[in-house]
Amino acid sequence: MDVFERIRQLFSRQGDEARKINLLAERRALLAQRRDRLYEDIGRLEKKEADLLEEGKRTSSADRTAAAGRTARQLRKDISRQNTTANMLNQQMNILSTDIHNLTLIRQGQAAELPSTEILTENAVRAEEMLETLRADAELVGSLETGLSESMTQRRGIGDP
Repeated sequence: MDVFERIRQLFSRQGDEARKINLLAERRALLAQRRDRLYEDIGRLEKKEADLLEEGKRTSSADRTAAAGRTARQLRKDISRQNTTANMLNQQMNILSTDIHNLTLIRQGQAAELPSTEILTENAVRAEEMLETLRADAELVGSLETGLSESMTQRRGIGDP
């Protein structure tokens, strides 16, 4: 399978999320390796720059000091370019990580096998009806208890000497 086919499948709306996650993770790993190599290169350039600046301080010749300074400035530009590339790779990795996260959420949501909105609505209506019946029964029992205590009070009053 060529790269274009893999990318087309990766961004298609249908398909297996696990496969997409694996492809994205593979791409992110490649970007991370490339970024790590850039950071190693930046470290070497910074060391070389520091060595040149130190050499420029030690030499007494104005020409050599100026040459070391120019070379150090060029190295600083190269370091800046490498940092820009590393930042771009970090942003790309962040985008891939976000997509991996979203696909993982989709997989977990599908694995839960949640009920449909129709079933949820039906169950909510049935639960509300049950609660309404319970409230009505509770009110009826409350009124019967009140009526019962009133009739008991009236009986005592009628039958008492």
